[in-house]
Amino acid sequence: EQNVFAIYFPQDPWEDAELLLGGIDERRMETKLTWVPVSRPGFWQVAVRDLTLDGEDMNLCGSQGSYRSCSIALDSGTSGALAAPSWLARRLAQQLTDCGDGEGKRLGFRLEESDLLLDLDASDALQLMAVDVPAPHGPVMLLGDLFLRKYYTVYDR
Repeated sequence: EQNVFAIYFPQDPWEDAELLLGGIDERRMETKLTWVPVSRPGFWQVAVRDLTLDGEDMNLCGSQGSYRSCSIALDSGTSGALAAPSWLARRLAQQLTDCGDGEGKRLGFRLEESDLLLDLDASDALQLMAVDVPAPHGPVMLLGDLFLRKYYTVYDR
């Protein structure tokens, strides 16, 4: 038994989700695990250097600790949406609108050592929601089930 817990959200909505305490179910993994350091404990926040659209930096995020800093929290309670600080939600919505309906695009979250990617297509129906989380936990973006369905997530306690 390990000091971790893992969350699995299936692509198929009729398949059962899973919360596994004390271990990792490697059958759920499509790739090797990538460990990312937590930037703020308590909310499982991870620092984001920038957002990308089709691999190109969007230049939306400032340095960590600034008003325009970006971080994400993978949140199992956020359904079908990307919740972001209001200033970021507006800018992101504008950039996605400027490139059509966003369908067929790849939205990315550039971390220190890897990128989290989400392919935007008609079945994803990405919804942007403005949520201003106050300091000390904010600003933060909440990535819900659209991301958790793509990535098997493991949390190291």
